[in-house]
Amino acid sequence: YDILPSILIATIFPEALFNGNEILITTYFSSQHLKVMLRLVLIMIPIQALIVIFVISFVTNATPFFGAPYTLITASILLRYGVNPLSLFLAILVSGLGASLSKIVMYGLGIAIRKPLKNNRNIQFLQRISKSLGFYLTLFILSIFPFLPLDDYIFLAAGIAKLNVIRLILISMAGKILKSGIEISIE
Repeated sequence: YDILPSILIATIFPEALFNGNEILITTYFSSQHLKVMLRLVLIMIPIQALIVIFVISFVTNATPFFGAPYTLITASILLRYGVNPLSLFLAILVSGLGASLSKIVMYGLGIAIRKPLKNNRNIQFLQRISKSLGFYLTLFILSIFPFLPLDDYIFLAAGIAKLNVIRLILISMAGKILKSGIEISIE
């Protein structure tokens, strides 16, 4: 798995030199009388670590109404491999994606218990307000709260009401990536 990022970078920068996780990219820019050499050293977080971050974020957020501090775990993994802008960005992105995609579990649970609850007044109310911008703004804000799994309730009710799961996931994704960015940067 470590070879995949190397292949990608070697495709973009054929003159790249590889030394373990260090990549030295030398590019020449020419002008009429001047050649400038640019060197960029990237310490990359291994693909295995990104997979672990995704799985931990997914599993801890898929557990209904309970979750481990996945951003703290992500920050610990990130510190082990060294923090640089690229690895920080990738860790935040992967952590946020895992956390938001796990909400499909709550949505599926809502679909599973739909039959006895589909005529509930609260579910009918949710169906009515789900057409408003305020509903989606509320979901975005609840996705950011660090200690309260209130977005779980929305996804559960959304499954019962059979709301558009793609739209819900995209909004949750933005919130979870923002949350991961804030928390991982602080931790």
